[in-house]
Amino acid sequence: MTREGKAGDRLLRVLLRAWYVRRLRALQNVPAPEAAALRRAAEGDADRVLLIGNGFAHGWGTRSHGLALPGQLEAGLARRSGRRTVVEFVGAEIMNLAAVVPWIREHPLGEYDLILLVLSLNDALRLTSVQDYEAQMRRLVDELRTRRRPGARVVVAGIHPVHDLQGYGGLIGRLTQRRVEELNAAVASVLTGLDGIEFMELPAPVPEPGRPHGSPSMYAEWSAAFSETCGRHLDASVTTRAATARAVTGHAWDWAPGQRLAEDVDGTLQTELQDLASRAKDEFKVDLAYVTLVDGGRQFYLANTAKGGAAEVPLELSHCRETVRGTGEFVVTNSFHDPRFRDSPLIEVPQFRFYAGFPLVSADGATIGTFCVSSVLPHRRGYVPSDQLRAYATLAEGAIQRAVEDQHDASSPVPAEV
Repeated sequence: MTREGKAGDRLLRVLLRAWYVRRLRALQNVPAPEAAALRRAAEGDADRVLLIGNGFAHGWGTRSHGLALPGQLEAGLARRSGRRTVVEFVGAEIMNLAAVVPWIREHPLGEYDLILLVLSLNDALRLTSVQDYEAQMRRLVDELRTRRRPGARVVVAGIHPVHDLQGYGGLIGRLTQRRVEELNAAVASVLTGLDGIEFMELPAPVPEPGRPHGSPSMYAEWSAAFSETCGRHLDASVTTRAATARAVTGHAWDWAPGQRLAEDVDGTLQTELQDLASRAKDEFKVDLAYVTLVDGGRQFYLANTAKGGAAEVPLELSHCRETVRGTGEFVVTNSFHDPRFRDSPLIEVPQFRFYAGFPLVSADGATIGTFCVSSVLPHRRGYVPSDQLRAYATLAEGAIQRAVEDQHDASSPVPAEV
């Protein structure tokens, strides 16, 4: 390719990524599941399916994963097989293919009968190169083949067409559709001949009138596109399950109260922390403020001024991994110039350059999370005064401690009357 051709590709990539960022910001007010699709305990001999996804798989247009693709697919597969089926979701809109391996690294893949990938519209939108995409898919497939249960199946859905979807007209639509076709061809080639892994062509979802971003009825109809391929592989996987010992162990949180706090997404604590985050965002004149709990390799959002964002992300992709290693403020003036973060999808997609965070500490002195602010513009160190950020972190620690004490009081036995 000529130098002019490469420069033209770079320009198109910059323009398309900028369009994608603007689109995500326009989706801020569109309903989306705000709670993490938490893992559920296995019940009896239920068929277990893991859906890893972004784009429409994230559930735009609904308030819960039960109304979105995971819940609709669960119901459709159960009707087809007559067996109880549990579908769990891992992913987020901002998760690109390169981020999937860290996203699933701590997830127990060995307990699933079927793993379904519904990914990569955002890679097409950002004009990820075919060569990079192919390498990332090989890495992901190696991860799945190594960690899946023997006999478990994997279905990789192609990127659905975009040319008939609202907002994808003109040059944007043509460029994206061309890259969709190129990436799909690359994936089909990678998966050819692999035992237990199948590529399936995926039709575009058909939104109902007046709800272009998604709805329960759209997801119910779209799930039918997966039923035959996924159901067939699920049947084959289940027949081998009895011969395979599945050691399924529940995850124990590093900080015992953390799980209940992370699950109580509509509780008093979240309301109080959301208010703190909103106040910090306004006071510091930044684009984002959030409060996290950190557990192992995961980061859970207890409060977040961004709407429709991920409920949890891999810690290794986040600035917060550095914040929790220290005892004071951690600042990045421009993430795009920092080799630790510049390739993270948490930075590339929302374009947050400036970051300032402060660690949160429990009553027994353990670092349990962060209070952070971010901005799309780079800023000098000191733009957010350290003592004021510390004050917000202290308020967040107090709110968390009160919630932990309330948990303890609620679980303590009531003394018998005498």
